[in-house]
Amino acid sequence: MAFPTVAPNHIEDIPHSRTSTGFIHEISRAEDGTGKGRLKDTALKSAWRLTYSKLSTANKATMIAYRAAQYVGYSTDTWTHPYTSASHTIRVKSWAMKLALGTTTYDLIVELEEE
Repeated sequence: MAFPTVAPNHIEDIPHSRTSTGFIHEISRAEDGTGKGRLKDTALKSAWRLTYSKLSTANKATMIAYRAAQYVGYSTDTWTHPYTSASHTIRVKSWAMKLALGTTTYDLIVELEEE
């Protein structure tokens, strides 16, 4: 299923997501000469938090159908940023549905996929 074309109520840029696609292995030496290895990120990805609230019944159904068809983090989609009209290949990093005062809010964090 394609990414919903419903416009989000709010878009927050997350310029440097901590998820990366590559690592380098660094080894630090202690005074006694023993080494301790660790993995370090090689690249950071851009990400956006999309907030959808006060949706019509049809748009809620669209969001629920998309969530049912989508496994978070497993597939990519094409998303057009509504403010810049730039098209991005993204992966849904997290999905939250919140209920408050009779209003359902959907919070999605989408992350730019490597080209």
